[in-house]
Amino acid sequence: MANGRMNEWRMGEWRIANSESANGDNDDNSNECDPDDPADTDDDGLTDGNECVLGTNPEVDDSDGDTISDGDEIAGFEYNGKMWYTDPQEMDTNDDGLGDGVEWNTGRAEGEIPPDTDGDGTPDLFDRDNDGDGMDDLFERTLHTCPGCDPLENRYHPKVWNTCPIGLYTEVGDPDSVVRPNQTFVYTTTSSNELKPDLWVRGNTELDPDLLTGGPLDMFFDIAREQSQSLYSNLTVPSGAGNQDVELTTSLEAQLHTPSVWAWDPNSTLSI
Repeated sequence: MANGRMNEWRMGEWRIANSESANGDNDDNSNECDPDDPADTDDDGLTDGNECVLGTNPEVDDSDGDTISDGDEIAGFEYNGKMWYTDPQEMDTNDDGLGDGVEWNTGRAEGEIPPDTDGDGTPDLFDRDNDGDGMDDLFERTLHTCPGCDPLENRYHPKVWNTCPIGLYTEVGDPDSVVRPNQTFVYTTTSSNELKPDLWVRGNTELDPDLLTGGPLDMFFDIAREQSQSLYSNLTVPSGAGNQDVELTTSLEAQLHTPSVWAWDPNSTLSI
């Protein structure tokens, strides 16, 4: 859960693990309202008394403006053997750049529970990579909505699996990739920015050399579109190594950045 206290909210019980934390900046509201008030002024399924305790607005059926009613967020839904609850005071419960209303409704048929696009057992509302393609939702949303980008040429989307536009290439500096004990060879790791929009990419790579020794093993990069950067690692086979396959694993983490800044509405609808 993005907000741990939500685990303690149960429809029908209205039990809060930490009422001071739940009310937060709404202390004035808790002093002025009646926690036993049975009215439902905004017709959201929560009594005004319930909303007094929760800190939501009893006069607005959607306190955080994410297009999901406070009652539905508190009621939650069952999926994969457990209950899931979004925060009625946060437009984006898991803080992934997509509003709760977008992740609740995009790809959902009428009457169905919120979707789990990649089928990994975690609903999109709580999954920072909805489609499971290794690019988080904010990364893909940025590419999907960037100013001047052609949507037919730039098809990245948080709910559609895409090949990552950050290239990662490796090369063993030995003609037949067979090396002997005490032999040192060069292992090259190259990161490239293959984005279509004019965005820079910064991040780092890390090499796990298995039983080999040497280095360097990691690299920070900050590269413009159509540019690349390489790491040259001098690796040595231990003297006592026998005949065996060695698995060299390179991981990459990256984020987008650009000199210009823009903003989008995390609550706006995404089309697929």
